[in-house]
Amino acid sequence: MDYVENMLEIIKNDYGVLIGKKSISELATFICAYELGVHDATGVECRFNREFQGFVEEKHNLKHTSKHWTEIISEGKGPEEAFDFFFDYWNEFKTTRA
Repeated sequence: MDYVENMLEIIKNDYGVLIGKKSISELATFICAYELGVHDATGVECRFNREFQGFVEEKHNLKHTSKHWTEIISEGKGPEEAFDFFFDYWNEFKTTRA
């Protein structure tokens, strides 16, 4: 499990501490900032966003879309529902990488 996935476990169990509210856009912003921080501090390139984007595109039969994974997951959902769907997708994503 990489840096981002460790942090996602924390957010999943207590999102209020790190992102304030149950919102997929807040979550995505945090993930991007966290990846940059990890890279700056350690030199390690986090690939979560890129790999998860590909997973979501494949799940929705999209190729090379300009839509970010947050937009794809959020379609037809409110921010809290999309947040919950993210973690469903993330659980599935983890099993494909195992």
